[in-house]
Amino acid sequence: MAASLITYTDKEQGKVSTSPIEKKYTFENANEVKDVVNNHAAEIDTNAVDIAANGTGLGTAEANIATNTTDIATNTSNISANDSDIATIQGDIIINTADIATNVSAISTNGSAISTNTMNIFANDSDITTIQGNVTSNSADIITNTSDIATNTSGISTNVTAINNRIEKNVGATYTTNALTTVTQAEYDALTPSATTVYFIV
Repeated sequence: MAASLITYTDKEQGKVSTSPIEKKYTFENANEVKDVVNNHAAEIDTNAVDIAANGTGLGTAEANIATNTTDIATNTSNISANDSDIATIQGDIIINTADIATNVSAISTNGSAISTNTMNIFANDSDITTIQGNVTSNSADIITNTSDIATNTSGISTNVTAINNRIEKNVGATYTTNALTTVTQAEYDALTPSATTVYFIV
């Protein structure tokens, strides 16, 4: 409802009052009151519109507050869950820190082992070169041995022939002479033994 306005016609200055100046209420005073009241009435109407708008805004704000209250409760629950997750993560970080320290130590050990293996590889390369030289030398020795074996085989064949042509032993302490020149004991005794002559006693 709009505020009421004063609607009477502005008053004109009339009869002079005989009252003291501090008690006089002139037409001009009434007109000023009218202006002030009417101005206030316009402001009251504006404020009424604003209050109505604010009422709507308050309703929206109340709904928002309710929503915010729900959100706050949800956030509180989430914060509690996050606190638990943070505690778990902190525990995992401690474990990971220990694992990292172990891995760093293992990497250092592996670095030392790799260095040792590298040195061993160099040593093995030298050994391989030596072995290759030995194989080459052995190949030459094998060729020489093959030749020696062939020579020995020939020698064995010659020895077999010589063995087959040996003087056969008779029964007893005597030997066949196989047409060799023989001497008597007296003749043997008269001879000066020679290292290159074989003598048989008959």
